[in-house]
Amino acid sequence: MRFDIIMPTYNDSDTIERSLLSIINQSYKNFKLYIVDDGSTDNTKKIVEDFKKEYDKNNQINYFYKENSDQLNAIKYVIKYLEGDYIYICHSDDILNDNVLEKANDYLLKHKKYDAIISNLDVIDEKDNLNGVIKIYDYKKRKSIIPEVILNLGRNLYCDFSFCKREIFINKVYKNYLTWNGPFWLDIDNDKMLNIKKVNFNFFKYRVFSGNYINNDLGKLCVINGELRVLCNLLSNYYIPLFKVQYFLFKVFNKLKIRNLFIPVYFRKKTNSNYKSKIIYFTLRKRFTDEEINSNLFLKSIYNFYKNYKCRKIELKNIDKEKYLGSDLRTFNKKILNKTISKFYINLLNEMYNGFDEIIISKNINIEDVENLLRFLCINKDVKITRKD
Repeated sequence: MRFDIIMPTYNDSDTIERSLLSIINQSYKNFKLYIVDDGSTDNTKKIVEDFKKEYDKNNQINYFYKENSDQLNAIKYVIKYLEGDYIYICHSDDILNDNVLEKANDYLLKHKKYDAIISNLDVIDEKDNLNGVIKIYDYKKRKSIIPEVILNLGRNLYCDFSFCKREIFINKVYKNYLTWNGPFWLDIDNDKMLNIKKVNFNFFKYRVFSGNYINNDLGKLCVINGELRVLCNLLSNYYIPLFKVQYFLFKVFNKLKIRNLFIPVYFRKKTNSNYKSKIIYFTLRKRFTDEEINSNLFLKSIYNFYKNYKCRKIELKNIDKEKYLGSDLRTFNKKILNKTISKFYINLLNEMYNGFDEIIISKNINIEDVENLLRFLCINKDVKITRKD
């Protein structure tokens, strides 16, 4: 079978050649590589072009340069070119393990029932030194997994690195992960999980060091944006009593490496807004101080939306020309940090701060744009949309 490998890159000139070598030197040769340069300003382009001239004898490497619009949009950019049986995303600072394509091919030919396979992650530093292994739990497709995502504060219970069937990647992962920045294996709208298997061979070496994006203010905001969206949507379908107690127990089981023995107590009903606001605040405080929350227009607005949630209508007469999906979170968060966000979003976020439960829209507004807007702001399950007569 053929593997299509997508490599988003941005200013990774120091590491991309080693990543490329780990792919081109695979023992299994039936693959295509799609490199999407997300507006690099270093010499990434020259490195890739020189690499193609020297190593790409069979035209397996495709290079695209586009205006910077964030990693998830870079991946989405090449969706229309994919024709392989399975899709894999390899970041340009990570290194594929030897013979992993051959191992994946052999396994997937024998186990075609799975939508995707995942594995543990070998960890390296900026100098390629092996620093250990991130162990991923065995994937369990059971009812209590989704409440566990809530207890994990909207964070991914597994990982987003997988060999995934192309049709599943396009029809499911595209929405779950690439568009709305949630776990690729979880459809939060329909409470459905993909059919996945964890395998016993590690796919790649994952680079972890101080320069990782999560270690700066923008990176932390981008991470929390996706986690809050997952959390808020799931809390509209699930209620977990004694949240902090169950959270503590969940963490203890996790630390003891017996998480699969933990079964949370939960109910299939909507969490009320006051309780939800407390869970959101608890979640925010795991990453931010009170000062950081109160100084960030989005963070304080999402928390106070649920805290001050009330029967109140607001009216939208137009939609800002800058429309955001989960894949645009970096652009949005940059503007939040730089205080360059448009007046439209400032006004809407201030309305969120005061709480409301209904938006009345003008006839000229596309309702799908409003639905996406509310989803991006993590309030889509708690606001009714009404078109003005």
